[in-house]
Amino acid sequence: MPSSPASGYWSRRQRALLEQLERDEARLNARLAEVYEREAARLERDIAAYYAEYGEGAVIEYRTLLQSLSDADRRLLMERMDDFAAKHPQWAHLLPVRETVYMLDRLEAMQTAIRIQQLEVGAIEQQELDAHFREQARRAANLAVEALGFGSDFYAINAPVVSDTVGAAWAKGESYSERIWANREKLAAYLNDDFAKAVARGDGFKRIAADLCERFVGVSVRDARRLAFTEGTFLLNEAQRKVFAADFDECRIVCADSRACPVCKALEDKQESDPIRLDEAVPGVNFPPLHPWCRCSHVPAVADWDEWIDGYVARHGGDAVTPPIAKAAKGGGL
Repeated sequence: MPSSPASGYWSRRQRALLEQLERDEARLNARLAEVYEREAARLERDIAAYYAEYGEGAVIEYRTLLQSLSDADRRLLMERMDDFAAKHPQWAHLLPVRETVYMLDRLEAMQTAIRIQQLEVGAIEQQELDAHFREQARRAANLAVEALGFGSDFYAINAPVVSDTVGAAWAKGESYSERIWANREKLAAYLNDDFAKAVARGDGFKRIAADLCERFVGVSVRDARRLAFTEGTFLLNEAQRKVFAADFDECRIVCADSRACPVCKALEDKQESDPIRLDEAVPGVNFPPLHPWCRCSHVPAVADWDEWIDGYVARHGGDAVTPPIAKAAKGGGL
C-alpha cells in the first residue's frame, strides 16, 4: 500500500529531525571520546605510579601487591572517594563502603581506584547524555505538536512530556541511567580482572597499560554510541507518542530506510493494514526501537480523516484550525 500524504508529510519532517539528531550525536560522541582518551591517560599514569612504588623496573610481583595497604596510600584512596562524593553526592552510594578500605591490600586498592575512575566517567556520561536526551525529546515533542497546529516551540526543556520521557525505564526494565552505571561496573570488573591476571603472569608495565587503556577506550566508545543511538530513537518516538495520544488512537511503524532489518520491515508491512493503538505501544515489541541500533519511527494511522477532523474540532473548539498533518492527508499541499 502506498504511503498516505500524511505519512509523506510526517516522513519529511521526521527526516529533518533525524538529521539534526545525527549531527548532535556526532558532537556528543566526539566529546565523550575526548573524555575516554583523557581518562585512559590518567589510568596509564596510575598504573605507572603503582609500578614505580611497588615494582622493580617494569615488572611487579603479584605477591608484593597482596601486602597490606600503607596508611599513606589508604588516605590517598579515601581522599579520592571523598572528592567523588563531594562532586557527585547523588552517586556517592555507589562507592565502596568506607570501612572496607581499611582491609584492602595493595592490589585491591588499585582495583578500587580503577572502579572509582569508572564511576567518575559514569558521572560525566550521565551529565552529557541527560542534556543531549532532554534536547532531543523536546524537539521531538515540539515537532509532533506543530503537526497538530500548536506552533513550533510549544514545549520547554523542563516540560512534563520531556521530563517523563527522559529517564523512563523501557529496555529490560532499565532506564538509560541504569544502563550507564551497569556498563561502568561491568567495565571496571573487566579492567580489574585483566590487571590482576596480567600482574600474576608477570606482564610488564607497558603491556598492561596498553591492554587496559585499549579495552577502556574501545568498550566505552562502543557502549556510549550504542546507548546514545538506541535511546535517541526511543526518546523521539516516545515523546511524539505522548503528544499524539491526545488526538489519535492508532499508529504504525515506519522504517527509516531500505536498510532496515527484516524484523522491522515485517512489522511495518503488518501495521500498514493492522495499526496498533497508541496506548498499547510497547518499545521493543510492537513499537520502535525494536532492537539496538534501530532508527525506525511511527506515524499516526487514521482510517477516515474527515471523521478525525470533526472530532478534532469538537475537542478543541469550533474555531480550531485543521492541523498541518490533517491538511496533508486531505491533499492540502503540505
